[in-house]
Formats: sequence, C-alpha cells, structure tokens
Amino acid sequence: MKVLFLDDDRIRHDALDESLSGCTSEVWHVYSAEDAIQAIGTQRFDLICLDFDLGTGASNGSVAAKAIANLSEDRRPDRVLLHTHNRDGAMSMASHLKPTGIWQRWYPFGTTFLQIVKSLVEWG
Repeated sequence: MKVLFLDDDRIRHDALDESLSGCTSEVWHVYSAEDAIQAIGTQRFDLICLDFDLGTGASNGSVAAKAIANLSEDRRPDRVLLHTHNRDGAMSMASHLKPTGIWQRWYPFGTTFLQIVKSLVEWG
C-alpha cells in the first residue's frame, strides 16, 4: 500500500514509521501542503493522511484536501484520514473531500489513529 503522510511535526512522522515497522507499505513523508500537492501530482496513493495546522505558513491541510478533490477519479486515493486535533480544520478538509465520494474519516493523531493506519495498511 502506498501512503502519503502530511504533517509538519517530525515526531509524528517517526511515530507512524514505528507503528508501520514490519508492514509492507511505501510511506511518503511530506511536511507542507505544497509538498503534498507535488506528490499527488506525480503519484497515486492508496491512503493519504492529512494534518490541518502546518506551522507558520499560509497553507494548511485544506489546501491539500482541495487538491485531492480536484484529482481525476483514476488518480484519487481510496481513503483519506484527517489526523488534526483541530476540529474546525478537520471539518474544512472534509468539506472539500465529501463531494468526491472518497472514503474519509477524522481521527486526531494518537494511538487510535496509528492503530487504524496500521490496520488499513495490513488489510488493504
């Protein structure tokens, strides 16, 4: 499974890698909405994980969610997990994704989120 993980916090990237150790997956790590947009422009991902608050820049996870929503159907991911702790940010990202029909859920980053990602990767 090919996974794109967007978050500006290196510790979260490390936690995801640790959680997925031993799993057969290809994880792409990006730290900005712009990097996420570049990645989805060149690759199709099975699972995309989005954070909303991305440091001090003007871009946030909604910019990436909007770009995902604008992908052609054959380029869209099967699933998107929103892992922000910012409820309003999660709702903003979901508002872009919902009309596309892409399966998406909100789980704030933590143990439950990591277990869900691992299950999705293991079970496809």
